[in-house]
Amino acid sequence: MKRERTLRTRMSFRFLMAALVPVCLFAVISQMRLRSSLQDNIDGRISSNLYNANKSLDMVLENSPNSFFSPVAGFLVNATPVPEVSPMLPNAIIWTLTAVRCGMN
Repeated sequence: MKRERTLRTRMSFRFLMAALVPVCLFAVISQMRLRSSLQDNIDGRISSNLYNANKSLDMVLENSPNSFFSPVAGFLVNATPVPEVSPMLPNAIIWTLTAVRCGMN
C-alpha cells in the first residue's frame, strides 16, 4: 500500500529544490572565482619574490671577495685605519702623566 503525498509535501519539496539549486550554483561559481583569484595573487607574489631574491643574489655575487672590483674585500682588509705614529699630546697632559707616575713610586 503506497502512501500518497499530499499537495503540501509536494510543494514543499519543489520549493526547497527551487531555492537550493541556485544557492548551490552560486556557491560553486563563487568558490571557483575565489580560487582563481587567489591563485593569480599567489603566482604574482611568487614571481615578485623570485625576482627580488635573484636581484639580491646577483648583488651579493657581484660584491663577493672573489670579484676584481669588490668593495667588500677592501672593507675586510682594513676595517679600521691604523695610525702610523703615536698621537701627539699637549705638553700639559704629558707633564701630568709624568708627575703622577713619579709620585706613585
